[in-house]
Amino acid sequence: MIDSPTNISPKSSNLKKWAICHLAVPWCDPFHSNSSSDKKRMAYAPSPLPRIILLDGGISTHLESKLLQSTKAKSNTEINADAISPVFSHRELWSSSLLLTPDGQDAIISCHDDFFEAGSDVASTVTYQCHYGACEFSDEKVDRMLRDGVKLAKASVEKFSTKHERDEEKIIRKCSDRFVAASIGCYGASLADGSEYDGKYRTIHTEISQLDSLEQFHERKTLVLLEQYPDSIAYETIPCLVECEAILSLWKRMKKESNLPSELLQYPMVWMSFACRDGAHLNDETKLTTLLKRLDELDPDASIIHGIGVNCCSFAHSE
Repeated sequence: MIDSPTNISPKSSNLKKWAICHLAVPWCDPFHSNSSSDKKRMAYAPSPLPRIILLDGGISTHLESKLLQSTKAKSNTEINADAISPVFSHRELWSSSLLLTPDGQDAIISCHDDFFEAGSDVASTVTYQCHYGACEFSDEKVDRMLRDGVKLAKASVEKFSTKHERDEEKIIRKCSDRFVAASIGCYGASLADGSEYDGKYRTIHTEISQLDSLEQFHERKTLVLLEQYPDSIAYETIPCLVECEAILSLWKRMKKESNLPSELLQYPMVWMSFACRDGAHLNDETKLTTLLKRLDELDPDASIIHGIGVNCCSFAHSE
């Protein structure tokens, strides 16, 4: 899976910035905004934040490339470029497979390190493809993998901060201003059948509604990741309107009914990135204008979703 650059921005912000080799994440500056919703969104962000922060991009691609090079160097043999990744042990988990072994976890930290050294402000956890039911693993094992994903990213933040705490060249962007985004993939990614590219989910519970089923799919992962206190929760590559609605419904219910401490649910910034077929539609053919109107209906005061964006789509559709 190759991630394309992503533009994450507050729903009512007009900022649009791009960064070469990184994902540009524009946040609205509340001191220079006339929008009350922008200010509310910014209130939930970890502070202090630069106006533009950089999110690592294509982390699985970078991991695969590094490990292929290492494998080739150790074996002194050519790697079959057409094979399904020889460095990720479980196709269903993709790069999340690396969470299963000490060597894999070391590779993940090294990858996070690379992005921080290159100028990234945010490490996204290698948990996008970490789904319950994959490879017949127990739910408890997947829980551990999700927790480890956040812990590894935090370890890289601490490592970078310690290494550069007195580095005058980096004083403009404090080393402590590095963040962890807990990545959650869409339902289609768990199916490994390409349905995240059309948003038409062909395998889903029939005894309950599609919205309720998708809400259940995201609930346990969200709660497990929240308990690790990441700086943000990132729902990525959402290809259809109903999954967006399910995530919003989940958060509304959690805030109302959950036994979790209220400060835990209010702490992280939450964003959604959408997979688009062109410059005007999600992969399921929902118009982006329809999506935005629905977001404003379900979350009018920006108390749940603090940023939106796009990913896994062509640069040609970014304008």
